[in-house]
Amino acid sequence: MNNIIKKSMMAMAAFGVLTTAGAVIAGETTGLTDTTIKVGVMGPFTGNASSYSKTQIGLMAYFKHIND
Repeated sequence: MNNIIKKSMMAMAAFGVLTTAGAVIAGETTGLTDTTIKVGVMGPFTGNASSYSKTQIGLMAYFKHIND
């Protein structure tokens, strides 16, 4: 049983190191400049769940109002 736990812990540690290494190497941040921050929204704008998009559409209208 201890061997399984040790292997699991080693796998999680390796995964953590590999995922954070990509963030360090990334360098420039896409969508961020001195005067602009781009915000993306992913959600259902069509189909059965499109009623949830009302909030997203409202947020987009708010940001457009603030920025114009």
